[in-house]
Amino acid sequence: MKRITASLLTALILLPIFSSCSSEPSGENLPADTTTAQETVVTSEETTDRSQTKDNLPQDLAFDGEEIRFACRGVELFARELTAEDSGDVVDSAIYNRNLAVAERLGITFNVIQGDSNQAVYMDNVRATILAQVPDYDVIAGAQYKAAQMVLENCFRNLADEKYLDFEQPWWDTDYMENLSVAPNRVYMLAGDLTLSKIDWTSALYFNKSIYLDRFGDPDELYQTILDGKWTLDMLANLCAEAYQDLNGDGAKDESDILGMYLNGSDQTDRITFAMGIRYSERDENGYPKMIFNNERTVRYVENITKLFHENAGTSYKERGPDHFKSGLSLFTCGSLYTASTFGDSEVDYGILPWPKLDAEQEEYYSGVQDNIALYMIPVTADDSRANMLCAVLEAMCAENYRNVIRAYYETALKFKYSDGELYSSIVDLIHNSATTDIIYVYSYSLNNIGTLLRTIVKSNNPNFVSLYQEYDKAVNVSLDKLIAYFKEP
Repeated sequence: MKRITASLLTALILLPIFSSCSSEPSGENLPADTTTAQETVVTSEETTDRSQTKDNLPQDLAFDGEEIRFACRGVELFARELTAEDSGDVVDSAIYNRNLAVAERLGITFNVIQGDSNQAVYMDNVRATILAQVPDYDVIAGAQYKAAQMVLENCFRNLADEKYLDFEQPWWDTDYMENLSVAPNRVYMLAGDLTLSKIDWTSALYFNKSIYLDRFGDPDELYQTILDGKWTLDMLANLCAEAYQDLNGDGAKDESDILGMYLNGSDQTDRITFAMGIRYSERDENGYPKMIFNNERTVRYVENITKLFHENAGTSYKERGPDHFKSGLSLFTCGSLYTASTFGDSEVDYGILPWPKLDAEQEEYYSGVQDNIALYMIPVTADDSRANMLCAVLEAMCAENYRNVIRAYYETALKFKYSDGELYSSIVDLIHNSATTDIIYVYSYSLNNIGTLLRTIVKSNNPNFVSLYQEYDKAVNVSLDKLIAYFKEP
C-alpha cells in the first residue's frame, strides 16, 4: 500500500476521513492490522467530490409534513449537531442548510427538544418516558455510556434490518458500530457522520511547538517520526522528562515551572488505553465477546502509564487542576480533537499528535473515543410505520452531513486549517481514521465498571494490575455471560 504524500493531501480532504479503522483484537491483545492514515490507498473513485455522492433513498419519498421530534442534551456542543441558525458561521450554516434540504426533500419538520444540561439527568428523563410508553420523542441523541444501559432495558428498536438505513454507505461508521453491538444482528445505537461529538471526543495530544523547538529542534521532525510509525510511549516519556525546566529555581516542581506534560484527570486513561493497543475483549467463534484484558501487555502498559502520571520528572498530575498548557508552561497536554477549539485567545503555537504506541512492535496507531459521545437511537415507542420514516430521515441527515457538513466542521469548528502544512494535515487524518472503542468499554457500567478500572489504578498510583483485576474477574465474566444471554434472546 502507498504512503500518503504531499500530492495526495488535497484528495484526502475529500475522502470519507471519519470512517473508523477499528478491528477485532488478536490473541496477543493487539488489534488486527488495519489501514491508517499513513497507509491509505487512494483511488480515483475515492477522490470523487463527496458533495456529489448519492444515497439510495427513493426520489419520491415524502411524509406529508410529519414532525420529527429529536431529543438531545441541553448543551450547545451536543445540540448543534441537530439544530443551528443561518448565522453566517460556516458550520451553523451547513447544519441549517442540511436540515432545510432534508425537510424539503422528505416533507417533514424538525422539532429539537433540548433536555437537561447534565447528561445523566437528561438520559434518565428520556428513559422514564420510554419505559412509561409515552411517545414524547422520535429519535434520541444520547450519551453512549447511558444508552448502552438503556439497551438492556428494551428502550430502543433493533435497527439491523430497518428499511432505508444503508450501512454500506460511507456516512455510516460501521466499524465503530460493530463495537457497539454484542451480537451482529442487533443494532441499537447508530454512529456516523451525523455524530459530530464522536469526532470531538477522539483522543489527541497537543504540543507547544515553541518549547519543542527550543529544547529538541524542528517540530516537523516529530510529525515525520509519527508518520514513519516510530512514535512510542518511551519517546513521549523521555520528551516529558527532558522538557522540564525549574524556572523559579526553588528545586520543586510547581506551577511556575515548564512541564513536560500536564495531566488533569484519571479519566484520560480511557482513551490512552486504546492508543496502546490494549483491548478488553475479542470475539469468539460465534461473534460474541470474551474477556482478554488480563495479560502481559496490559500489565506492562499499566506499569508504564502510572510512571508517566506519577514518577516522570517532567509531568504533573492533578485532578481538575489548572491548565498549564494554555499558559505556555507545558510541552504536552492530552485531550481530544475538540480541545483545539477551547484554546481561545491562547497565544500558544500548538501542534497536534496521536497518542503514541506502547512499543515499536505495535503496528498501528489507535485513538480512543470517550464514552460520553452522542449516539442515535429510535425508541421502542415508535411503531413500524413511523420507524420507517425515522430511518429515512436519519439516512438523509447522515448523507447530507457526509456531503456538506463534515468538511466545514473539520476545518472551521475544530480549527484544523492545515496551518502547519502537509505533515500536520496527515497527522490529523491519522487520528480521525484510527478512532476505536471496545464492546466491554461500551457496556462497562453493566459489567462491574471494568472499563474504568484503569482510572482507579492511575488515581491511586497502584500499578499492581493483576491483583486488582482478580477482584473483578469472576464477577465481570458472570455479568458478561448475562449480557450475551440477553442478546441471544429472540
